[in-house]
This record gives sequence, C-alpha cells and structure tokens, in this order.
Amino acid sequence: MDAKQLPQRMKPLKPYLTHAKQVEGHAPLMAYYCRCFAAQLGVELRQQAPDDQESTLVLLSLLDELEAAKVNLQEEISNQDGFSFVENFSTKIFDQADQQDRAGKANKLTARSFYAASIFMNTLRQFNKDKSLPDDLEQKLKYAKWKAADITTALREGRVPEAGPAGSPHTDMAREDESSGRDEDEPESFGGGGGGGGAVGNRPASFSSSSTPAGGSGVGTVPSSDFSELGVGSSGAGSFKDTPVDTAAVSGFGRGGGGG
Repeated sequence: MDAKQLPQRMKPLKPYLTHAKQVEGHAPLMAYYCRCFAAQLGVELRQQAPDDQESTLVLLSLLDELEAAKVNLQEEISNQDGFSFVENFSTKIFDQADQQDRAGKANKLTARSFYAASIFMNTLRQFNKDKSLPDDLEQKLKYAKWKAADITTALREGRVPEAGPAGSPHTDMAREDESSGRDEDEPESFGGGGGGGGAVGNRPASFSSSSTPAGGSGVGTVPSSDFSELGVGSSGAGSFKDTPVDTAAVSGFGRGGGGG
C-alpha cells in the first residue's frame, strides 16, 4: 500500500505505513505490527464516516495485506510476546540515538532515529485495550518526539544541537491525539511528507538512557539505507495470541461495494 496515496481521512495512518515499508525488508515482524496498529486506527477513523468509500477500500486493502503477512509470519508470531518484541525493537533505536545525542554527536540521522523510535513505541498501544503505555515508555516516547524536533530545528537554524535533556523550556509542538493513538505526520525535515517539522516540543522530564529490555531478541546490524546505523536486526520474533486487528469490526464492509 502506498502511504503517499492515502485519502485525507486516512492520513493519520501514514507514519506507521511509511515506517512499515522502511523496515519490512529486514524486520518484517515489526512492519507487521506497524500495519496492525495502522489498521486499528483506520477502523476507528472509518467509524466516523461509514459511507466513505475511499477509506473503506484503503482499509480492506490493508487488512488483506495483513492476512497475507500473518500466514508468512505465523511461526514468528507464535514464538514470543509481541509487546516485548516491539518494546525491544523501539528501545534499541531510542538508546542508540540517545547515546549519540548525549555524546554531542547528534545529526539528521539522530533526529530520524528518535522519530522512528517514537513511531514504533506508539504501536505498543495496540496491545492494551485502553491504548495506554507504561509510564516509562510514555515518557520515553514523548522525549523521543521532542528530541527529534529539537535536533531538527537546531540543524535547520545552523546551531549545534544541545546534548541530552534541555536546560530550558520550549514552545509547544503539535500534540499526539492520545485518545486514539494517533500520531502526527512525519515532518518534511525528517524525510516524510507532512508538515509541522519546525515545531519544538516541551521538554519532557529528564531520565537516564536505559538499556535494552532483558529477554528481547533480534538485535544486530540492519542492512537498510534508512536504519543502517540503528543496530536493529532482523532475526527477532514476537507474537500476540490473536491478531490485534478486530476484523469483526469491519465485517460489514462487504467486498462488493462496501458501506457501513
């Protein structure tokens, strides 16, 4: 599915579909979870306008894509806990970006890495009915989004990015709609298509860089142009016992013409 061709109502799916595409070659399971989260969000968005045929077709296509991927990934899906896999994957990206930033070596890739970590962490909401995250991950997600914007703004303005947590407050950035797990489109300065790249977030509470959670797997070198320096490997596996996408919620679409 081409994330660039989404109808307006489905634009909030774009960051998750874009990042799924970026990692599917070396981390197909992470791509699968990104698309699962996008499908959940798509179901919610379609419920706001059941007669939106464009959105219905997009969602049906995404669900077909997920069903095919689930067949290919069945063994991986059955082996480990999905939450742990995604947490490990996203935390590894976050930790490497954080270490580079705290060493005073932040660059454009560091900003992209922080942003990618925030996208992957946000997909963890699919594993909880209320879409909440543990406090430490919620704080880490907000910090990653803020650092991505802060580094990007500094580079655009010709400044050396401030290493680590900032010492002064900043202006508000476009906020995440936490009630639906929605994320803003990727800023242009991060290589995506959406707006808002210039905004800088409020400084989240400071915390120490954490280590990769115990029990995770699949950490290695990524043969990917976008993530080649992030160190996230392709061998890991994760699972959830039932697909996070409630296909019953879209059973009324109808392949033949669909309405609500």
